[in-house]
Formats: sequence, structure tokens, C-alpha cells
Amino acid sequence: MRKRLVRGISSIMGTLLVLSITIALGGLLYMYSQGLFNNLTKSSNVPVTVQLYSAGANEAVLYLSVQNPSNQVVQITSVKVMYEGQVIASNNTLAITVPAGNTVSTYVILSTSQAIVSGNSYTVVLSGTMGNNQFGQVVNVIASG
Repeated sequence: MRKRLVRGISSIMGTLLVLSITIALGGLLYMYSQGLFNNLTKSSNVPVTVQLYSAGANEAVLYLSVQNPSNQVVQITSVKVMYEGQVIASNNTLAITVPAGNTVSTYVILSTSQAIVSGNSYTVVLSGTMGNNQFGQVVNVIASG
């Protein structure tokens, strides 16, 4: 009777197989961690809630609620209210600071070049910085009386 030889993977092939699996898993872990950390530092999506109220013939009250989900400070430095493409109110001296991971609610009283009409749609443009980068947000809002 003939004895059958049982052969497995040679030690060199086994070492190469384990090494290639390790490199592939390391590459996947690297790509995952880069995506995770990039999302934390480069997020520019800042949810903003805006309400616009008429406060008289040439005055408006703008209520802002700004949520900052990023790990950088958001600084809002200016606001413009536009109607049909025309700027009707602006304030370039704002200093609203939203710390990382927080929400700030405030109101701004604006002098307007025309009356705010309840029910009309207005465009509010917020500008400032997020960390060291410029930040801008455009919100369409319907005015209340």
C-alpha cells in the first residue's frame, strides 16, 4: 500500500497570505479614519433657523438660532436681508459667536429701506468665519407681522 503525502500551504505562501491580509486591513482602517477625521474638521453645514418680524415702518427684528455641530468656533459677522434681489437691510458689525458643539439664539434689530410685509418671502444672507475659513449661509424666510 502506498502512503499518500498530505501537503499544505508552504510556509512562504502562508507568510505572504497573512502579510497581504494585514496590509489590506491596514489600508481600510486608514481610509476609514481619514474620512472620519475629515468630516469632523471640515463640516460646514451649520443649521440656522431664521424668523423675520416687522417692527414698524422701517424696522425689522431678525431672530437667529444657530447650531454648531462642528469642532470649530463659528463667528457670524454680518447679515443682509434681501427682497426681490435688492438689499433692504444689513448689519456688518455683528459679533455672534457659536462655540463648537453648541447652539446660540439671539435677535438683531435692523433698520430697513422699506417696510417688511408679513407673508412676503425674504432672503437672509449670513456671513462670517468657521475656524480659519469663510462661512456663508443663505436662508429663505417668510416674514411675520
